[in-house]
Amino acid sequence: MYLGFCKTQVIVADLNSAFSNIVTMTCTGPAFHCDIAQSNGPRTWPDSPTGKVRLATLFKPFDQAAVIREWTPFTDKPLPTRLPAAFLIMCILSGPLCATSNVSASLEKLGWKERSFSGNSDYSLVEHQGTHAIRGHANASASALYRDKKTDLRKTPILSWQWQIRNIFDNPDERSRAGDDFPARVYVVYKKGPFPWNTLAINYVWSSGSSIGEHWGSAYTEKSHVVVLQSGEAKVGQWITEKRDVAQDFRTYFGVDVSKINGYAIMVDADNTGATATTWFADIRFDTQ
Repeated sequence: MYLGFCKTQVIVADLNSAFSNIVTMTCTGPAFHCDIAQSNGPRTWPDSPTGKVRLATLFKPFDQAAVIREWTPFTDKPLPTRLPAAFLIMCILSGPLCATSNVSASLEKLGWKERSFSGNSDYSLVEHQGTHAIRGHANASASALYRDKKTDLRKTPILSWQWQIRNIFDNPDERSRAGDDFPARVYVVYKKGPFPWNTLAINYVWSSGSSIGEHWGSAYTEKSHVVVLQSGEAKVGQWITEKRDVAQDFRTYFGVDVSKINGYAIMVDADNTGATATTWFADIRFDTQ
């Protein structure tokens, strides 16, 4: 069977080590010919009977390779599959490699954009308990609101914000991929190169069950670190103010000196647990102290 000639680019990542590749796949007949960056040269695999080949199958030479896209020889566009939040946050701020979704005009005017991971959480500007805030609501969904904005940490190293949650989740294993859901997240992202694997992220979270002060590497990638700032339901319904020395946190959790960040994001996600959550974020800013 001759499938014709077509060509596309896809993203492949080993999420255990945050290794990623942009891959050019060219179909010239009943086999896929892949030219892979940073590999030992082109590789060829047999055609799939269904017309689709999952990259995890193709990438057996790479241990723990994760499926980021499926590619079919009948189209030149990759078909999206679910992407983990930790990897996508880094992808978001590393260039136009990930699909975007719509955001309200009022949020867009303030510089916010939305990226979907699994469905869309709902984000809107509201007045809540006398405070102008961004309300995020997730219903078995996960998308992030982000600002692609450089911040000079030598001048303004302190990130502060307020957040309030309506509920927590029913004790998920937050260190596992299956339980990687939090009612509230705030990400800061440092990019030292043009691709996702050149990126480091700190993920400040309101945990459902872990203790305040606990921290760990993401279940998906060592390039993202989770830090628990609030936990449990004792302060549900209350506005809580946070302050973090972002430059110091990058030194603490990654051992690197960072003079700037490339962007930040907020997120309410419940796709892994299939639960619902509502959170309000307010007064997000960088200060001298």
